[in-house]
Amino acid sequence: VTKATHHPYMYRTTMAASTSSATATMPALPAFLSRSYKSFCGNDSMSGQPVRITIGNEAGDADSIVSALVHGYVLSLEEDALLKNKTTEETSHVYAALVGVPRADLPLRRETTLLLEMAGVELDQLLCIDSPPSIASLLAPSTDGHSSAGGAKPLSISLVDHNRIRSSLRHLDDHVVEILDHHEDEGHHTDAVPVGSDARNVAFRGRDALVGSTCTLVTERMLQVADSIASGDDEDAAMLDPSASLALLGVILLDTMDMSPEAGKGTDRDLAAINALLDRTDWSKLDTESMEESARSVFKVHDGGNGAVRPCRAALHNLLRNSKFDETFWRDMSLYDCLRIDYKRFEPTSLSSGSPSVPVPFGMSSVLLPLSKFLSKESCVNSITRYMEEADVPLLGILTMTIVDDAPHREMLLAGRLDLVDAAAEYLTQSDDAAFLEVEEVDCPLDKAEECSMRIRRFRQGNPKGSRKQVAPILMRFASTLT
Repeated sequence: VTKATHHPYMYRTTMAASTSSATATMPALPAFLSRSYKSFCGNDSMSGQPVRITIGNEAGDADSIVSALVHGYVLSLEEDALLKNKTTEETSHVYAALVGVPRADLPLRRETTLLLEMAGVELDQLLCIDSPPSIASLLAPSTDGHSSAGGAKPLSISLVDHNRIRSSLRHLDDHVVEILDHHEDEGHHTDAVPVGSDARNVAFRGRDALVGSTCTLVTERMLQVADSIASGDDEDAAMLDPSASLALLGVILLDTMDMSPEAGKGTDRDLAAINALLDRTDWSKLDTESMEESARSVFKVHDGGNGAVRPCRAALHNLLRNSKFDETFWRDMSLYDCLRIDYKRFEPTSLSSGSPSVPVPFGMSSVLLPLSKFLSKESCVNSITRYMEEADVPLLGILTMTIVDDAPHREMLLAGRLDLVDAAAEYLTQSDDAAFLEVEEVDCPLDKAEECSMRIRRFRQGNPKGSRKQVAPILMRFASTLT
């Protein structure tokens, strides 16, 4: 595979000068995704055109999946405008906007599949990390450790909702050309995507994300594209595709809990994105009649008085939240599946320059159940042990979140090697670095841990605003001191 050389943000300096006539609305997201799927399923799918991949993190939550799909769509719009106006001599790309989990795992993301179906997306025409076979081949390493895709096909990768390519795709490290994220910057891929460059949009400062959702960053980009391709005298030309808008809107509302002050996750930029999606979308073009009644009820007559129907923020958020936090769904799921449905692996960098030692990797699973109910599941300790062995991590953090009276409540479990769990527990409860989380240890009922040669300790988190986005960097700094 040949590394692509085009600049992903070329439109910033070239598209603004466009004077082309515009269509009434932007092309539709479902059509783009269907076209991309067919490109990789046909006989000519690997014909030599350059390939542009957009992919989210390995946890594969709604933000990772939707931001990857819609960002690929936005990139294709940018390129179409560039080629149409002959501001670039590059060959058009084949776009692979990927769902970053195996196809068999997609149904576990219930709120995501519900939202995509409402947006008119055909789930069986999504490109997943393991299917169709041409995608699996494109991503697979060869015997020499590099990409196994044939020929000199240029390949470029945009990372969304993370800023270091996952360990299973590390052989494609040199193909990363763009990062769109709201997690603490781990400082990788800096040669191709320098810190401070337009291509490295990491919305995180200090301990805080500057946006509550990567989909907000994608929305900002989509709005720029819509403005750039619209003609000056046609306001309708800047109207957004309702499928793309609904997908982005739903995730931003989920991630910010509909801008709940108690959750403290939403920012002014998230609110601006929400309002822009609602106001600048032609919702009449969305097929609501084919939706289930519960989904159709989300769309209400807008207060503007012109009889227009558009999504109600609260109704859409509640529909998706209830699907995501459905206690029956989580109660019936095996503990093993609870751990893998939203899991991320972290590989710290040593704080000692030139150190030959490799810092200890760890994993973090987010679980939407009260910790007491999670711990009461059958074969709890054995399932945790099995999962850690398969994930090849000596330390696992399990973060639980539930909603009580519309406010988030968080607990945490640390499991793994005795010395690591004890050291991590001390760091979380006593270090100044973790003080803002307000972590307090509580009794843990798992008395079989010693039989499994594993330590398990339980904590209550007083500050509900500390999600994995804040906890992970703390544990990264802790693990960076270990070898």
